Amino acid sequence: MKKTIYSWLIALIMLAVVASCKKATPITERIKKAWSVQSVKENGTLVYTKGGTTNKVPGYSKFSLNLLSPPTFTMREVDDNSFSGQYAISGADDKLGTGTLSLKGISPVPTGSNGTIDLTITSITATQMVLVRSSSNPKTGAASTEYTLVTP
Repeated sequence: MKKTIYSWLIALIMLAVVASCKKATPITERIKKAWSVQSVKENGTLVYTKGGTTNKVPGYSKFSLNLLSPPTFTMREVDDNSFSGQYAISGADDKLGTGTLSLKGISPVPTGSNGTIDLTITSITATQMVLVRSSSNPKTGAASTEYTLVTP
């Protein structure tokens, strides 16, 4: 009788362990959405919050990034210009939700980009993604821009 109870207990524990080892959804799948801006920091300073009344850079309300049709993307910038090209994910860690999003072959070529923009994915969930552009953006003057993007 004791062996049966112990066997059942061990089986339940093993089932619980297996169930808790659920594989993380790959970033390449989680990223396939139309994203809009929730907030933006330039050089660590908050300059835009969706719905905010004291935004330093209200143009960020126009920013969007559409990654619905891999490997193509469309992006609308703070100055309301639209761009398109191809995107790729590298160095992805699906469990941590990190990696690099590279926007390449951008047309028209954004000022100072040489047709490529690399963004570090610092976190991603089903409804939110945080990206950091470490290269300077001549349109904003910021050396580092952190975008918190959300899905509608």
